[in-house]
Amino acid sequence: MKRVLVCLFGLCLLCGTAFAQAVRLSDAEAKKIVKTRTNPEYPPLAKQMRVSGEVRLDVYLNEDGSVDKVHVVSGNALLAGAAQNAIKQWKFGTPTVDDKPVKAVASYSFSFGL
Repeated sequence: MKRVLVCLFGLCLLCGTAFAQAVRLSDAEAKKIVKTRTNPEYPPLAKQMRVSGEVRLDVYLNEDGSVDKVHVVSGNALLAGAAQNAIKQWKFGTPTVDDKPVKAVASYSFSFGL
């Protein structure tokens, strides 16, 4: 049975997390607030099976820049876990609107190639 995540006005009904005040960051804004990055480790099974491709993630950030949750938007499941683990180790600056801290959603992509 497929589970569907329904998001209306920033309220995720399945997960129960309210991001009603979340601001979607542009790609440029998302790049700017990254302070430190950790590269994902290529999963051994994916290497063995010669799986490659891109994984796109939505990262939900709290007002202090801490990661609240990570949602896989697209990509192979064998690679997605490695991307999620890596981005959870990233450090982000505070997302702001009009110089006020806000909850934010940012998209990031990881390319896995052999």
